Amino acid sequence: MENNKTNNKSSLATASMVLGIIGVCISFIPILNVISFVLGLLAFVFGIIAIVKKMGIGQAITGLVLGIASIIIMISIMGGTADTINDAVDKINSNTSQTNEKNSKKANAKSIIIGETVTEKDWEITVKETNFKQDVIPSNPDSFYTHYQVKDTDNIYMYVVLTAKNISTLALDADKVAKVKFKYDNKYEYNAFSAVEKKGGGTFTYTNITRIDPLTAETLYYLVEVPKTIADETDTPVEAEITINNNIYNLKIR
Repeated sequence: MENNKTNNKSSLATASMVLGIIGVCISFIPILNVISFVLGLLAFVFGIIAIVKKMGIGQAITGLVLGIASIIIMISIMGGTADTINDAVDKINSNTSQTNEKNSKKANAKSIIIGETVTEKDWEITVKETNFKQDVIPSNPDSFYTHYQVKDTDNIYMYVVLTAKNISTLALDADKVAKVKFKYDNKYEYNAFSAVEKKGGGTFTYTNITRIDPLTAETLYYLVEVPKTIADETDTPVEAEITINNNIYNLKIR
């Protein structure tokens, strides 16, 4: 009879250790590791009982420790998985929201023509001209001046010229005035870079190193190098999408 009791107690210790080992192994597997919580709990209970009965103490302690470890690992993995899923859902919702906002702004875009002036928060913007040229030079070039000339004669610069007056009380960065994107044949899109005239139109300089003082106007060029065929195909539509303070204006070039 005593041997049966000893075997039963020893079996509890062994079961605790085995369940603890299996629980730890499964605890690293997302979703499936829910089972490790049950196994870890059983390993913990069996280990406590075996320790109290003072039989198979070594195995019982091992099972108890592994049971606790499996539960802790499972909770950590589940928490990390939940955070990952939540981050993914938030990113999808954010992208969807941004796409919807972008589409809404495009749907509410206003038309603008050459010579028209619009006022947007800190800026008073006037569209001066649009053109195609292989060599874009400032309006009143000095003896030495910066210009933009295509390297490939099969290409040409497409550009739009804006006058931007700072109507705020602080100096503002010239590269924050607007963003311009050209669209050819209603499907091909080209993002423009910008330059600003300095010295009364004597030369160009970079907009990202230029600040426009309050109540001062500067002339900005938004250019992109494109295949010359875009300029030659006069029957195909071209427009400029001008974004100012998140508001979109469509300028029909042809």
